[in-house]
Amino acid sequence: MKKLESIFPFFKFYYFRKTILINSKIFDELYKNNKKSNEKYIVFLDSNFFHQDRIVREGKVLNHEIKKYFELLAKFLQRLSVLYNKKVIICLHPSSNEKIYRNNLKKFKVIKYRTQEYIKNSFIVIFHESSSVANAIFLKKRIICASSKTLGSYNNSRINRFVKNLKFLKYNLDTRIPLNKKKILEDLNQRKKKYNKYLTDNISTNGLEPGKITIINELNKKYNL
Repeated sequence: MKKLESIFPFFKFYYFRKTILINSKIFDELYKNNKKSNEKYIVFLDSNFFHQDRIVREGKVLNHEIKKYFELLAKFLQRLSVLYNKKVIICLHPSSNEKIYRNNLKKFKVIKYRTQEYIKNSFIVIFHESSSVANAIFLKKRIICASSKTLGSYNNSRINRFVKNLKFLKYNLDTRIPLNKKKILEDLNQRKKKYNKYLTDNISTNGLEPGKITIINELNKKYNL
């Protein structure tokens, strides 16, 4: 766009003139409250199994896939719960149907609109693909990325991207791979040490200055407020 504007100076091909990198909303919200976190729960970040992004691309989810997905997820979460003696919390996506999840995950507490609170108090965070995982990265939580054929090709492609870019531990729900308590914990502890690059590139990109302060300062400079 910049090259085009240099050739045709009378035309403006994009609406912005300048970009400024600021610290993210996650940094603003969690930096001061970081010390209040603990490791009380195993937390699952739901991304809505029936999300429209998937339906539009792959069509309606079949009943046998729904049943199998919830069975696989429940078994995996229960195994982790027993292994580490931690209560499981299901943090629903805002668009998810609470009734469906409560009926299929009866052994676990299902909550909505309190995801950040439970991430802060998590021992391990499990997810498929969710923007909320950025909170867990910032808080240096142990993270497992779970895949399954029941999630469809679209979701699994996004899962693979997360695993490739952030080196999360990936677990295939379709398998019954034994869970080794000590080895999993050692692996997760090593992986969370590698979050720093993602944090500096995407969340805390501007030192310790809150993003909202940077915005105010830049507006002051630009318009002499």
